[in-house]
Amino acid sequence: MNKQIKLIYLLSVFVSSLFIACDSDELAVGTKLYPEEQIDMNTPKVYISKELYPLDNVTMTLYETPFEIIKPKNDTISFSVKLSKVLDKDVIVTLGGNPSLVEEYNNANKTSFEALSDGAIKILTPTVTIKAGMQKSLETVKAVINYDNLSDLKESGLGCIVVKEVSEGVKIAKNFNVINLILNKKYQNIKTEGSLNDAEEVDKGIYNLTAGSTYDGRRFGASNAMDGSLQTSWVARRIPTYLQFDLSELTEVKGVRTFPFYYSDNSLNVKELEVFTSLDGKEWKSQGTFKVPFPNAKDPIDICFYSSVKTKYLKLDIIDSYSWTCGYSEVILMK
Repeated sequence: MNKQIKLIYLLSVFVSSLFIACDSDELAVGTKLYPEEQIDMNTPKVYISKELYPLDNVTMTLYETPFEIIKPKNDTISFSVKLSKVLDKDVIVTLGGNPSLVEEYNNANKTSFEALSDGAIKILTPTVTIKAGMQKSLETVKAVINYDNLSDLKESGLGCIVVKEVSEGVKIAKNFNVINLILNKKYQNIKTEGSLNDAEEVDKGIYNLTAGSTYDGRRFGASNAMDGSLQTSWVARRIPTYLQFDLSELTEVKGVRTFPFYYSDNSLNVKELEVFTSLDGKEWKSQGTFKVPFPNAKDPIDICFYSSVKTKYLKLDIIDSYSWTCGYSEVILMK
């Protein structure tokens, strides 16, 4: 009986210690926060909190149109720095960028990100303080994108924010010392909203229409979407899929006018698509993505280019739909 009581007591102590160690994102002594020799395990260390970014990465997308840069809706990174244990003195923490980590990241993740240029990320609070008796900085570390320093960015860039210096007697936890900002730069030649009322239809005699999938080729084939009737429709068998215009001659196109397939009070409306153009049907250029903001559209939806495109092939690469599938009553090339 005494042995059972003793065993129950030991188990209760063990379980309670687990709850204490697992509070929030705190890391217990003995984890990989302490990769150095055993003698160094009790040295207090500063690390970047993983409360907001548990995977270390923050991804943003920047859209470049022929006329302007469309910035991310939220281009601010916010996080805190923490101590591995509470101290009886203030700890000053200084943060900054470290471009040398980009190559290390690419090698480890088999990626090929460009290193963001110096000054591409501006840290608004480069120095914060963890007060005596506290484990987390009261100030939030904030960093923003400096768009004036992105002219050299071609496609996708990476910037690494790290703890660079700490007060004497405290060390930096190297394994928990980075926030990676991945900035994707995409060409966007498609307006979020636009009208093709000032354009005219491309002669249907110079192109044909093919589809990546069809629900029923006899009743819902791709040719139904260019026969001039809203009573017939193309319907996809699956998503993702595509509709492709093949033109017999080089044509300058302003966009595509689409008529959603509306059936039994429900629209099989496309939710998101990407438009590609090509001169030879082999090498394709993305003109950007387009999102339909409402599921039950009945009126025509115009996909408008900022700048008209000379092309022989145009593909609507359908990414997502508001229903189990999607369809169009008509799709019309406009010039």
